[in-house]
Amino acid sequence: MGVNSNSEKGLSFNDNSGDSNQNSSDDLINILPNGFAIYSFEKGYLQWNKKLEEVLGYSLADVVSMGPLDFYDDADKEMVAQKMQDDAEVVAVEFDAVVIAKDGRRVPIAHYVKAIIYNGQKCMAISGIDISEIKNTEAALQKTIKELSDYKIALDVSSIVSKTDPNGIINFVNDNFCKVSKYSREELIGQDHRIINSGYHSKEFIENMWQTIFNGNIWRGDICNKAKDGITYWVESTIVPFINEQGKIWQYVSIRKDISDRKRAEHALLNSEANLKTIFDTSDTAYTLLDVDFKVLSFNAEASKFALNELNWKGEVGDYLPDYFLPGKKHTIEKALEDAKAGKHINYESNHPQPDGTVNWYLVMIYPVADFDAKVLGVILSVSNITNRKLADLQREKLTADLIQRNKDLEQFKYIVSHNLRAPVANIIGFAHELQIGPSTEEEKAMYVKELAESASKLDNVIKDLNQILQVKREVSESKELVSFSETLQNIEVSISNMIKAEGVEIHADFTAINEMNTLKSYLYSIFYNLITNSIKYRRPNVPPVIKISSHKTDAGITLVFEDNGMGIDLDKKGDQVFGLYKRFHTQMVEGKGMGLFMTKTQVETIGGKITVNSKVDVGTEFILEFVA
Repeated sequence: MGVNSNSEKGLSFNDNSGDSNQNSSDDLINILPNGFAIYSFEKGYLQWNKKLEEVLGYSLADVVSMGPLDFYDDADKEMVAQKMQDDAEVVAVEFDAVVIAKDGRRVPIAHYVKAIIYNGQKCMAISGIDISEIKNTEAALQKTIKELSDYKIALDVSSIVSKTDPNGIINFVNDNFCKVSKYSREELIGQDHRIINSGYHSKEFIENMWQTIFNGNIWRGDICNKAKDGITYWVESTIVPFINEQGKIWQYVSIRKDISDRKRAEHALLNSEANLKTIFDTSDTAYTLLDVDFKVLSFNAEASKFALNELNWKGEVGDYLPDYFLPGKKHTIEKALEDAKAGKHINYESNHPQPDGTVNWYLVMIYPVADFDAKVLGVILSVSNITNRKLADLQREKLTADLIQRNKDLEQFKYIVSHNLRAPVANIIGFAHELQIGPSTEEEKAMYVKELAESASKLDNVIKDLNQILQVKREVSESKELVSFSETLQNIEVSISNMIKAEGVEIHADFTAINEMNTLKSYLYSIFYNLITNSIKYRRPNVPPVIKISSHKTDAGITLVFEDNGMGIDLDKKGDQVFGLYKRFHTQMVEGKGMGLFMTKTQVETIGGKITVNSKVDVGTEFILEFVA
């Protein structure tokens, strides 16, 4: 850390006055605020004060045998060596260099080195100041200057910029300002902004703008200017007053964005609106005109009526329309509007539940509005009430479904007649004939009478089953009521308590999502009863039955799920027979007629639901009942 020495021009320090003076000299060196060292070209470092030890971590004992260049960063060594040439004419020199501290830190030091004579030896007196903070500050400042320069470049490229003095006289314009105004920089500097005044705005508008910025506030707004060739253009402007330390405005900076295309589009859209207004206002279809940001520009009386009745929205120009749709429909309408803005024609049906339980249906149509150059200026949304047509369609669908179901019922009855009625009837006819011709013995007669009675009993059972099925169809007119799932289950548990206790049945129910529905109470009881007892009947041997019942709310209505851990059904082989009449599974292990699931399916469908099944052998079965709200 040093500079070259010259004994003729340097200072002379002779230490001939004893230890007392030496100690005083050391004390003086150690209280210096800067680092200080004396280096002898013959004996190395003779002095090294406390400040240097504090900054670099080396003590005098550490450095006494080190050379003058041993501390320096490799990048600075050549420069420092040149500064320390012994034969140089310069007596003192100043320079900055990076010194490597004892712990490896790189410390920038500002050096002041002077050639001296110390105790009769040619030496260098080295004073050093740690300038780490200064260097860090300089680096941060350079970074800030670079960022500001980048911002300025970005601003100049993207915006129209001008500056004025406190009196509004232009003293700077960027290239974009010249380009849009068609004036040269020389024509603009020294003028005020009246040079581009179009005369479009009122005196009050201009005064309000100047009053705002004169008071030190930022002004924002759209301004219509006139270029040198007389063509008007629109800019979105922000004017910022700059205030000095004395609180005085010393300049105004205006940042603008050319919005002429947007203004022309708005004007064209409003013109198209005016042309269609008469049609809109007399139509029984709701029409709403939106800009490209889906904000309301105009709407007709029918749209106002729809908005109030279905969206609880009074309808205001400038509102963002999707905000007023129900949360479940907002995403749908936003997606449809984006597609329309992209040029697509969107049609879909939308339902809106009413407080009285009915539903209103609407046909929604969304189309882009474009100018003669096919540039989209906005979108138009039309909403037509199609409730009557939709109800008719739903009624037709219901009639069709009823016809299909009736056809299935006829197929079932055909099966019953051909398989379950014919056999007992044939037996009755046969045994009656044998009795007519007379049996040969009393034993034969008794046998014929017994067989005749059994066949008649089977025929009676089949007729009872048919009557039960027909009874389901007749009872559909029974009045509906609000029925509780938990109460229904509780009543069934009481009625089959002996069975539950004997088989160790566990029933877990979760009706927290929804616990009631408007339906036929007797049918819901029968459905619960059949599915629960069915799970108990078809339990796995030595495995206690566990039945889980849960309710769920869906967009369509209510879903009930019945799960068990029973024997299960091989659906790959018998999936189409699960709900068939007189279709039985596991016949070797469980008694029954095969009526339960058929009746359950019939009752579920009669009250407007559907039932499906999932099952795995030796795992269990899940029945899913879906009801439309």
